[in-house]
Amino acid sequence: MNKHRKIFDVCFDVNKFSHKVKFEFDINNNNILHVLSASLFLKILNCFQSIIILSKLGLESESKILTRTLIESLFVLKAISEDEKEINNFIKTDYKKREQLLKLIFDKDAENTYGEIRKKLDKEMYEELRSFNKEKDIRDIKVHEWAKKLIY
Repeated sequence: MNKHRKIFDVCFDVNKFSHKVKFEFDINNNNILHVLSASLFLKILNCFQSIIILSKLGLESESKILTRTLIESLFVLKAISEDEKEINNFIKTDYKKREQLLKLIFDKDAENTYGEIRKKLDKEMYEELRSFNKEKDIRDIKVHEWAKKLIY
């Protein structure tokens, strides 16, 4: 850490400032852009703080994993901030991710990892979500697609 003291000092200052700023947000909870932007910002901020701490402790691999999470969230935040139509894409992606998780729980859990969870879920809900996503042609937008939206 001593080798990179100046960089860490800047990161600490940015982190401290950002945590102060978050309390000044005026979020209209009836405005989906406000809610999603604030949520993504807080996710990014928490990742940033975690990266600093992990880096300080010398946990490079863990820092890299969180850096990827931070950047992926930043791509989405930038996209929805520049084009409100992207909010629907973000929500649709969530529908598809839920379907994928339910598919894993109901159809691909050969080792019964999710047995207890499966008992509490309704397979009909999964089938309805799958049908809805198919009917509406909803797909999971990949990270590289979010990143490309920033370029064009």
